[in-house]
Amino acid sequence: MSATRLQRPLPSPAPAPCASSPERWMDRRDRAHALATCLQCPIRRWCAQEALRVQASWGMWAGVWIDGHLSPVAPLLRAVATPIALPHVTSVAALPAVQAPEGRRPLPRRRPPRRPGSARTVVLVRSSGHCEVMQAGCGLNAHGLVSRVSGVPVEHAPSVAAAFAACRDCMATVTDSVNQAEAARLGYCLETADQAAWAPFFWRSSRWVRFDDCGRLHDVEAPQQSRRAS
Repeated sequence: MSATRLQRPLPSPAPAPCASSPERWMDRRDRAHALATCLQCPIRRWCAQEALRVQASWGMWAGVWIDGHLSPVAPLLRAVATPIALPHVTSVAALPAVQAPEGRRPLPRRRPPRRPGSARTVVLVRSSGHCEVMQAGCGLNAHGLVSRVSGVPVEHAPSVAAAFAACRDCMATVTDSVNQAEAARLGYCLETADQAAWAPFFWRSSRWVRFDDCGRLHDVEAPQQSRRAS
């Protein structure tokens, strides 16, 4: 995005999207494209750290637009740059690597009661307030939460992994009965609650991940098409 920023090596073998066309990240009129790309960038935390280090004063950094002055948005950048500790949230230990073995389902795990509203908070922290689907025409901001479990309202979602944040357009798309087969293939719609602990989710239309109950993302391999023949 800037010569100053690129003085330090990127912590990834793949170049950041902004390195090939930095002018797009400096153009106020192109902020929608820059934001959508930043939200999918695997080095977003590093980018926020760089913005704070070099005292950036202009452009899109880690999904935060800096309009001439760093100080008003510095708290947002610090939130992205710093891993967030989530107290009072149940940890789930020894989750399966990717999926349950064929013909078997994971044994149910007993969880102590979670404080009211804490699951919603963790999902919003995980999403940083942005849509976790990001299909074509996405509004980018999270307007609500969606339950991944068919027939279970989001307020009764059994775990953090069983819900995701979405904009209004993506919410309508993934809950439309016409699109249920595709929603199931992408991990947005599950038949049972216990699948949420291992079923891959196509996060922000860019990478396959597994959610855990602490609000973390775990990269997984793309599932084979045959897995969701239904």
